[in-house]
Amino acid sequence: MSPLQRLRQIPDTKRDTLHDFINRTVKDEAEAIYTNELRSYLGIAGHNTRHETVNHSEDEWVVGDVHTNSIEGVRSLFERSPIGAFHKVSRKHLGRYLEELEWRFTNRNNNHIFRDTLQRIVKTNHLTYQELTA
Repeated sequence: MSPLQRLRQIPDTKRDTLHDFINRTVKDEAEAIYTNELRSYLGIAGHNTRHETVNHSEDEWVVGDVHTNSIEGVRSLFERSPIGAFHKVSRKHLGRYLEELEWRFTNRNNNHIFRDTLQRIVKTNHLTYQELTA
């Protein structure tokens, strides 16, 4: 996982799995983690990081500054990707699709997107057809 990558395929939404992902992904200096009411998230608050939730099952979407709209927007873009950018998504290469989506989302307001895309293409390790279809 690249240091900036936050979108990952995880095997399940069990407490240990989510806590491991969150502990590896969220910086220690984060002030808060916002989630929905899934019980697996209980206990993720840290010494300096509070955990706040919105309760979607009670039609609660935003409470002050607490919401999950950002990640839900990214998920929505990913779910629509097979219609537009990807045409098909395979489980085998899901990590690559997520990395691409994250890069596009992170750079959505980038005035130099064409230049940065070319630099990324040039610097990215090539994937041979043999590796792709293995």
